[in-house]
Amino acid sequence: MLVLQPWTYDALLVIGHAGAHRTSRGAATGARIAIDAVVFDRDGVLTYFDLAGAARYLAPLVPLSVGAVVARWQICQNAHAAPRSEDDERALWELFWTGLADELGLDADRRRRLLAFDYTRTVRAYPDARPALLALRALGVRRAVFSNFSLPSIGASLAACGLGDLVEAAWTGGVVGVRKPSRASYEFVLDALAVPPDRGLLLDDTPANVAGARALGMQAWLVDRSGRSAAADRSLRDLSTVAERVAGGMEPDVVG
Repeated sequence: MLVLQPWTYDALLVIGHAGAHRTSRGAATGARIAIDAVVFDRDGVLTYFDLAGAARYLAPLVPLSVGAVVARWQICQNAHAAPRSEDDERALWELFWTGLADELGLDADRRRRLLAFDYTRTVRAYPDARPALLALRALGVRRAVFSNFSLPSIGASLAACGLGDLVEAAWTGGVVGVRKPSRASYEFVLDALAVPPDRGLLLDDTPANVAGARALGMQAWLVDRSGRSAAADRSLRDLSTVAERVAGGMEPDVVG
């Protein structure tokens, strides 16, 4: 998987144009539009955080809930420059954990174990994520991830949950410098994948992000695992039918 930093943006263009990935699906037929690439959000679409697992790891080390630790981490992030590389991210995590250990007066063993915490080990893939990615790969459809997550380690998180080998490229808005639902975020992804808007499909769990993609002319579906979405005709409960829908082409009225 290629995890792109902003200064290596042009590198993705050498992967090849989506037209080279046509398999038995062929080109668009009739009124339906063939999809060349599917762009997934990470959290809530492909993965979720195992907060109970994080709590089990942290409970013997700090007298704080996971929520309290996360709140302190967010304060730390806001007080420092956003990490632009995984080395920068590791340095920020070390600064955070060291400061927390000092504040709480932790002994050497608990301090060591706290510094060894790796959040990517708490990222879990939904059961339908890997089968969906495998099916799309079999169709010759490209697969990418764009998340508004603030840290550069998105590639490591996808690898940790067993999806990294099935994703061609992954970006975070914090590193790229543009976030959904800005028009620039979708243009960045489409340019990087060399895919025209109507042949790119976004799967996201945030309605505003879906609307932003549609406004640019992308195909876009809301992934609503809770089942509470009112837009039943334009939402998915999970990823189990994604490949089937893509294989048959998308109806033009999917665009909002």
